Amino acid sequence: MGEFISESSSMYVDYSKEFSGIERGKDGTMKMTQPFCSKKCLCFFAAPFFTIYTVGYLWLTSWGTSQHLNTKETPLKTILLWNQFFSTKHFGYGIGQDPFLKAQCPVHTCNISDRADGPLHAGVEHFDAILFHMIDKSIIELQQDMPDKRSAHQRYIFFLQESPGMHATPVKFPNFFNWTVTYRRDSDIYIPYGFVTAGQKYPDAKSPNPVFTGWMVPNYSRLEKIKKVSSKSKLVAWFVSNCYSQSRRISYVRELSKYIPVDIYGDCGNLVCPRSKEDECYQMLNTSYKFYLAFENSLCKDYVTEKLFNVMNYDVVPVTYGGVDYTVVAPPMSYIDVLKFESPKKLAHYLKYLDKNPVEYHKYFWWKKYYKVNTQNKHVLCKLCEMLHDSRIPPKIYEDIEGWWRPKSICRAPDIKDDYALNLNELVEPSQKEKICIIQVGSVAIRSTGELNLSQEIGTLF
Repeated sequence: MGEFISESSSMYVDYSKEFSGIERGKDGTMKMTQPFCSKKCLCFFAAPFFTIYTVGYLWLTSWGTSQHLNTKETPLKTILLWNQFFSTKHFGYGIGQDPFLKAQCPVHTCNISDRADGPLHAGVEHFDAILFHMIDKSIIELQQDMPDKRSAHQRYIFFLQESPGMHATPVKFPNFFNWTVTYRRDSDIYIPYGFVTAGQKYPDAKSPNPVFTGWMVPNYSRLEKIKKVSSKSKLVAWFVSNCYSQSRRISYVRELSKYIPVDIYGDCGNLVCPRSKEDECYQMLNTSYKFYLAFENSLCKDYVTEKLFNVMNYDVVPVTYGGVDYTVVAPPMSYIDVLKFESPKKLAHYLKYLDKNPVEYHKYFWWKKYYKVNTQNKHVLCKLCEMLHDSRIPPKIYEDIEGWWRPKSICRAPDIKDDYALNLNELVEPSQKEKICIIQVGSVAIRSTGELNLSQEIGTLF
């Protein structure tokens, strides 16, 4: 960070000495002792001078009152990443001040450091905020690796995008965390996997906002036919790698596939499209399929992941299954909610109906003219930096973070009938059947192959 020069520094020059007829008084003000020019030339010089002065003054004033530009009033706030975000380096954000500048944050005088990068430039007690990624594995490790010092001004931040339905380890850190950053809307900082916001043709278009809820009434009057939809030859696809989830979604799909073809890609099916070629997989989906199963692994409040938002960027209708209120996160007639149908059989009949009726199917794309999907979460950096600089935010601490994170009503049990319950042996290769170990921890389903490492298995589920 650059050095600042004080007003008493000799670098400040007294320009009054450069002009004749001007003297500095005892009170420090400059006074004119003789006319600078004749009355005729006064107006000639004065008009542009005062114009420039006025414009310059207003510009400098607006510059100075902007939090992110007045570095004298807005000192650099420092943020420390305490542990790892899975295998993603620097939580996927980067380090230094660049992440805030690239995100074009209104307040960007913040700096990120990562403990994994080596020795810190300062003691942990000097950072303004410390982020803790709180998956099961991290919870266990943090109990043995906590900061040794803590200052009163620091904010310890609970950071997690996973749901409690897939992570069983209790978060026993009373009076430890100050703020929360999660997918839940009641978090101190809301970090969704994506969000739908107004597009260019939306009436009174608004700037991107993850809590945007100004849905229009569906307008089918000028519905544009999507050419590529007419050439699609397949109906339903699903990309999935975790076959054992709290939502028991595989059980639902197993029954659904009795009435309509479902192509399953990944560990739970017999088709392959690797994550390393994600873009190609979605292009294949866009070219060949009409519907995609955006099924969540947990039925928890507010929990909706990239499974929905990624596919909304393509000309495919998402079929959703989750615990979120979908009417809040997506426009009407932009998705098909499984829970609105009495059974997988009735859902299959409706999907077939849309397949045979192109006009009705195309109605699910009306919203694309007015909205756009944002899958970036850079806004979390902007919000965090802004909050660290906001002295009006009162002190806060979570006395019982476990009680906040995992109240009894936060996740609900799936309404899966026993007549199409999951037969685990049908989901694995014969050579692996004897190695499968299933553990049910409350509402959490955990699979292990071979030697069981409980903390590792829980921490790697997605």
